[in-house]
Amino acid sequence: MRNHKNYLLTLNQPPTIAPQNASIGKIYDWNAGESFTVVNVVSSQSPWAKSVHVLATRDNAYSAQNLQNSRLLYRSSDEQSESREVIGITELD
Repeated sequence: MRNHKNYLLTLNQPPTIAPQNASIGKIYDWNAGESFTVVNVVSSQSPWAKSVHVLATRDNAYSAQNLQNSRLLYRSSDEQSESREVIGITELD
């Protein structure tokens, strides 16, 4: 991921809480033992929406080739937290 670039993350399951837009989320890359901060840009809660639009906050080595066992941690507007496995990543710009 590159600083100030937009990405669409595909999750293994839809969120059961709506990730708060413009809030800070984290991607935990268990294989590399690293975590990356992202900003939730557009998110929704629905039984079919498995994608989250995020903005990278710094350059890092995270990509579609090394996302195995990675999770996105996010919070709702009422501070509930949840995580989902990331199964796909698409660069938007």
